[in-house]
Amino acid sequence: MVKGKIFAGWRFWFRLITYSLLALGTVDYFWVHPAQITQNDLSPIPSQIEDLVHRLRVHVDYLASPNLMGRKAGTPGNKLAERYLLEQFKKLRLSTPAPENRRTQEVSPAIGNNVFSALTPIHPKRKWLVLAAHFDHLGEEKGAVFLGADDNASSVAILLETARLLQRPPSLNQYNVLVVGFNSEEPPHIRTPWMGSNQFIMRIGETGLARSQIKMAVVMDLMGGVHWKPLQNSVFAIGAEKTPRLENVLGKIQTPGLEVRPLGIHMVESVPGMHPTPFSDYDAFRNHKIPFLFLSSGRTRHYHRSSDTSEKLHYARMARSAIWLAKLIRAVDALPTPLEFFPERENYLRDLQTLYPIIQKAAQWKGKIPQTSWVSLYKFNRDKKRLEQLNAQVSSNISLTNKDGRDLSLASIRLQCLLGNMGPCFLLPSP
Repeated sequence: MVKGKIFAGWRFWFRLITYSLLALGTVDYFWVHPAQITQNDLSPIPSQIEDLVHRLRVHVDYLASPNLMGRKAGTPGNKLAERYLLEQFKKLRLSTPAPENRRTQEVSPAIGNNVFSALTPIHPKRKWLVLAAHFDHLGEEKGAVFLGADDNASSVAILLETARLLQRPPSLNQYNVLVVGFNSEEPPHIRTPWMGSNQFIMRIGETGLARSQIKMAVVMDLMGGVHWKPLQNSVFAIGAEKTPRLENVLGKIQTPGLEVRPLGIHMVESVPGMHPTPFSDYDAFRNHKIPFLFLSSGRTRHYHRSSDTSEKLHYARMARSAIWLAKLIRAVDALPTPLEFFPERENYLRDLQTLYPIIQKAAQWKGKIPQTSWVSLYKFNRDKKRLEQLNAQVSSNISLTNKDGRDLSLASIRLQCLLGNMGPCFLLPSP
């Protein structure tokens, strides 16, 4: 009799908890709308950038078309993408520093080639800046085709149009610029010697350059995606904390309608339970102490999914990114001395200034990232409180420590995880 009452009591509480969770989920789904945004919600494209937007669309539509089948390294579609870049280089009247007019560098016979060309004219005594993006993607897997519009046709399109902008007057005064399309960035080659960017640096002489001549590299990845309203006009500029003078230049370059948010590479790579994990081609330059800047608008829920298609991209922001990047290159070219690289340097204060307003928005119920659970929302509020403590610490002239940097990186990784719909982010530890 007593056991029956106990069982009935547990059954009552189990039902109450279950129904309460269902009610919370229903309210969340039907009445509380996350700050989600699609291309259809974006503002009309201003007339000043219509032509640039059109050219970007043409590039992406071709590279992310079903005919190229996702451009997987070593496939016919990958070879078509390579050929397209070479054709565009010639249309832009780019030159090459390599012997025998070469514009390709073989990664391996099974993988294919990197491709490169240079702004004209090439001045033999000048040092070099590198602008780069990978053009391969995942191809076909288990009957699904991964076309890779955001990853990484968006960046290749910006690469080409930035080169076009830089070919216009005024000419650069100190540097030559090499425009590079890397192959084999995607699995299974990422973080292996057969990654295109690693081969590029290892055998740089084949391009006609010496490694010591490269004074900065700008690498782009995932430049077109849009998913969450607060970041719809944002691009993250990552890694400049290693090069203080580049970091200073970033704050002086403005393009209307574009928010460039500086962030430390530590905030991207420090996944809990793992060693710092490089995510793209910038790593090849960092490993050789070459100043680098990694540009990305971040992962969305379409990352590495068959839904990553060309009609979902934010072309106006891509156009503004190309305009901004051309301005940045001209600003670096105007600096009186070359950039210096400090591999151990961090700027946690700048990271805090970038992350805090984003975390504030992500911690709000109505403004939350799509598919954020109430548990993740609780975690975000913990992150927000911790960042408020760091703000108070800074206001009291107390420097941020490596422990504070770890807390910032946890909040940053949770943000990226949720934006990319990459699993149970609530399992990440809170600061």
